[in-house]
Amino acid sequence: MCPFDRARRGLLGKRISPVNSLLICGFTDRFIRLYDTRLQEGYVLRSTYSSHSQWVSSVMWSRNSEYLFVSGSYDSLVKLWDTRSLKAPLYDIQGHEDRVLCVDWSIDQLILSEGTDNSSKMFSFKGKKNRLFFFYYAIEIVTAFLHHHFE
Repeated sequence: MCPFDRARRGLLGKRISPVNSLLICGFTDRFIRLYDTRLQEGYVLRSTYSSHSQWVSSVMWSRNSEYLFVSGSYDSLVKLWDTRSLKAPLYDIQGHEDRVLCVDWSIDQLILSEGTDNSSKMFSFKGKKNRLFFFYYAIEIVTAFLHHHFE
């Protein structure tokens, strides 16, 4: 039995990193928890992240960095996190008018999100001197297209 089974009732999204076997989970208590799955003792809670004001509906690891992940929440925000920094997210990404239901990360560093405002958003960032720059694109994409091309 995993240590997070007690909170499973409130588990909304989870993803395991293909690089380092770390598991991120988003919960209805507004927290994101990072578990280490490599230990013989089972899953061990490594970090807890808090910044969302409502349920964390979706989480996704970067496909290009073992440290970065994004989260989407019912508070209408997408947040970019670095596992090396526990204090706060790197960025709060605004763009949705209502709850964010899912987030994804493409290979070319595009962050995709879908919400109950019937919109899909795409955010791109490029690193320069350890700073990230976001460019926001409002797009209307059919849900099936997103799932087909980015899963």
